[in-house]
Amino acid sequence: MTGRELHRPGRRDRMIGCGVALAIVLVVAGCTGPSEPGVAPAAAETAPVEPGVLGAAPRPTLDAGEVVATGTLAGDATGTVTITATGDGGFGVRIDDLGTEFDGLLTPYLSTETFVPGEYCASTRAGLHGFGDFVPAPTYSFALGGFGHGDSPWPDPAYLDDLVLTRSGEPLDDCISAVAGVAPLTWTLPDMRPGLAVTDDGPTGGARGEVELSDGYPVAYSVVDDDLLPSIAARFGVTLDDLLYLNPARAVPGDDPALAYVGETLNLDPANR
Repeated sequence: MTGRELHRPGRRDRMIGCGVALAIVLVVAGCTGPSEPGVAPAAAETAPVEPGVLGAAPRPTLDAGEVVATGTLAGDATGTVTITATGDGGFGVRIDDLGTEFDGLLTPYLSTETFVPGEYCASTRAGLHGFGDFVPAPTYSFALGGFGHGDSPWPDPAYLDDLVLTRSGEPLDDCISAVAGVAPLTWTLPDMRPGLAVTDDGPTGGARGEVELSDGYPVAYSVVDDDLLPSIAARFGVTLDDLLYLNPARAVPGDDPALAYVGETLNLDPANR
């Protein structure tokens, strides 16, 4: 597979998610060159078999209409934000009592990074998930999507910090996406992966990087040349799906979030998800 170098720290933002998911048998190599083809690992370095389910507690189920997050819009646009479960593993967002003097289109975003009060431009921010334009109205709703990988729906969007409304198509000064309002989100989503924890079995073929510890507990891993995500997951006693779950906000160049990139830091602590 083809990969690129990426030098971006891992995310450590929020306490969510535990349990063990279905293992994804997928072997991908850590990549070094910006445009160089990846080199298939030797047979001795193929990923070990993923750990199985280790008797983790059952994951919670969410009823349709169950509120999992709320927020209050402040800025040029005001209103209240409610995120609810749909009952089928999905989530919906509803903005009520929307008030704004702006009569052009608005675009809602969900952000993986907290906005600073008074921040006026969203164009320079990474980690924004957009959900299309809409004409301002007292009530507006949309469905969340794009938060899964492979066969795993990852029904846990609680790593998202803010709902951000921007003015669509009307640049402000040097900003293409001017902020109209921001609602910091307060999540009440239950722990969706009870019992998820990592233990370091030490360096192995495909997982030779350095580990950051906090009070003796592995909290982060630095990807090095020839690393494989399945091997990294196995080194820490979790499935590949668990590892991806712990790193939902990875900035991956390309279309495959299951590639490991030399220089990236992977989160290992559910508290920092």
